[in-house]
Amino acid sequence: MVNPDIEPVIQSAMQGNREAFTEIVRRYQSFAFQLAYGILHDRMEAEDAVQESFTKAFFSIKKLKSVYAFHSWLSRIVTNICLDRIKKRRATIQTEDIESIVDVYPSVHQEQLESMDRLSLQEAVAKLSPEKRAVVILREVHGFDYQEIANILSIPLGTVKSRLRDGRLQMRNFLLQQEDEEEI
Repeated sequence: MVNPDIEPVIQSAMQGNREAFTEIVRRYQSFAFQLAYGILHDRMEAEDAVQESFTKAFFSIKKLKSVYAFHSWLSRIVTNICLDRIKKRRATIQTEDIESIVDVYPSVHQEQLESMDRLSLQEAVAKLSPEKRAVVILREVHGFDYQEIANILSIPLGTVKSRLRDGRLQMRNFLLQQEDEEEI
């Protein structure tokens, strides 16, 4: 998932070039924020997590084994920092606007998805445990495949599949419950 034009920049940053790392931050800041925000549901917390992630990446980029692993490596850093923050705060996560979550559950028909209130979808995501939320966001929003998610989260492939299945099912049940309540 690394663009060919960024490969030399990553390689230069791996060799200690600070300007190259600044360019990486510029290009990947939006991606890192979307990932963090999807997990944390808090704009300020996500901004802090992104800053912490890039700081950690700066000090450890020399350990990166391959330029081609950069995207997954950065995703892993951001995700782990977000999950650590959730563990520390143990409070209910507040819901804010999510830029884009579509096709969260494949069996939900497109017209149902389009008619669903965006807030209901956000609430459904927020109801998931942090572990399931991370898997759903990595898969459905950022398009990582199962093995990439397993690598990012350092969990077995079967755990990724079961968390995704359970998360989708919980979201679907929540959304269907919301529909039933609206009809009453």
